[in-house]
Amino acid sequence: MKSLIALAGLAVATAQQTAPLIHLHREGPASIAIFVSNADGTGERRLDTTSDLAYSPTFSPDGKWIAFASERSGSTDLYRIRNNGTGLERLTRQAAFEDQPAYSPDGTQIAYVSNRGADITDIWIYDIASKNSRNLTSAPGGDFRPSWSPDGKWIAFSSDRGTKPRYTPTGLEPLHETSIYIVKPDASEARRITEAGLFAGSPKWSPDSKRVVFYEMTAEATAPARRTLADQKGVISQIVSIDIDSGERLEHSKGPGLKVSPQYINAKKVVWLDKAARAMRNPVWSPDGKFVVYEKVTPRARRQGESLLSAEPGYRLTYTSGETSAANDGNRIVVTEGGSLVAYDPVRRVILPAGKNKVLGASWSPDGAWIAVGYGASFDADWGTSQIAIVKPDGTGLQIMTKEPAGAAYPSWSPDGKKIVYRVQGRMHRGLRVLDIEKGEATILTDGRDDHPVWSPDGGLIAYTGFFEDDFDVFTIKPDGAEKKRITPTIGIDRLPAWTADGKGILFTSDRHGFHDEAPLYDGLTAPNAELFIMDFDGKKQTRLTANKWQEGTSAWQPGARQ
Repeated sequence: MKSLIALAGLAVATAQQTAPLIHLHREGPASIAIFVSNADGTGERRLDTTSDLAYSPTFSPDGKWIAFASERSGSTDLYRIRNNGTGLERLTRQAAFEDQPAYSPDGTQIAYVSNRGADITDIWIYDIASKNSRNLTSAPGGDFRPSWSPDGKWIAFSSDRGTKPRYTPTGLEPLHETSIYIVKPDASEARRITEAGLFAGSPKWSPDSKRVVFYEMTAEATAPARRTLADQKGVISQIVSIDIDSGERLEHSKGPGLKVSPQYINAKKVVWLDKAARAMRNPVWSPDGKFVVYEKVTPRARRQGESLLSAEPGYRLTYTSGETSAANDGNRIVVTEGGSLVAYDPVRRVILPAGKNKVLGASWSPDGAWIAVGYGASFDADWGTSQIAIVKPDGTGLQIMTKEPAGAAYPSWSPDGKKIVYRVQGRMHRGLRVLDIEKGEATILTDGRDDHPVWSPDGGLIAYTGFFEDDFDVFTIKPDGAEKKRITPTIGIDRLPAWTADGKGILFTSDRHGFHDEAPLYDGLTAPNAELFIMDFDGKKQTRLTANKWQEGTSAWQPGARQ
């Protein structure tokens, strides 16, 4: 028996080692921990030290337990732990995203968010005694941040159901339009209680179950609300409550400030978080008002090559720190990190350091002797401040190859080594160009808002991100400009293509399944709903490879891995 078990374990390990390897740049924190403190902020202590990513904590009605979400087992699942940090217990065990728990008033059930069995987030209810879950909501659109009324008769939540995707003027940052809804725990009498067209989030109930308090802002403000701290300081939101029967609105705040996560402490007092002023996130006060539990980002950077979870069996995902290109020998990669060109072979070394000139995008030559890069001071200007350059892997032999009047970047070498495709971007000049290396001449391939071109391994096609009817999609085109095809005709942004080594598939990112949490609750992420997909080269068989609350960026297929 022991021999059979050992052989089975060896088979699993071998399968994992031979599975296709994908380098993925993920934007989001590497470590989030849950803390408890006194209500005045004193006496802070970390609740659990055994997980790198734990978030969305909430107290049980008696204050003895804290439920939360964690990625300690790979996918995001629900856990609970005693308020003294003992008795850790895993609650859900699904290969799905499950987050944002909220206890029922009798403490026997937990409402939460899950995308199990669906592409979007719905509200589910977990029964603690039986360990079973049931679906509560299933309307088109994402549902978030459930809250159970003290009398147990209603569950409030925010939702973007019935809305259409909207973006900032760049077309790359999604806006979030949500309303507050309430529904009976038996899924009956669901209705919207706030106005449409705005963002309203994180509902909480008054002690008498008659009012729901929430934070409110314009949909346009949801983009800067999740960017940098400087951006957040310019965002204004207000704390509002509404009577669920009469619809009477009451504003509990006024003036500037990004105010989120409101909660009734008692019948007369509402508290909230000034997001731009505090490091804590998603605070919840204990039933007696004496303590507060919350999450905070803790110091830890992701490691190059760190394993990431794939939602689809048969693929290995590893973290990479930026735009990545893998050499055909399967042993070397280069990454653009903060404007520098860095090699991992396997020790990290800087090839081109960032200075007056920076690097944007890199591509190995087929023979591994050169690396093409976007090189310059600005990559989206009309005065030619960046060009395509090539450099040897040891950092010598830097040569400027183009004379573009606009920012040139994101090169990709043809498999025969004779040409390089790249993009130019500026107010007057846009699109893709193909450089004939021997002649030193570039020809126009496209003239639209096109970006991130990548040459197929057989040389027959170039995949790229193109702008079409107010959003971005993945296109393919022949190197001579013929047979341009839009291969991701879906609602939402599809972009950042990367070929599999055999040329039969294309990796790309997509936000088609919407947000997994309220947009203003994120930090430093422009598109936190972007997930990694893979499809056939003609756009068929599109499969999601990641399902989490972070932002997936560029990817690269490792040559030599099984396909």
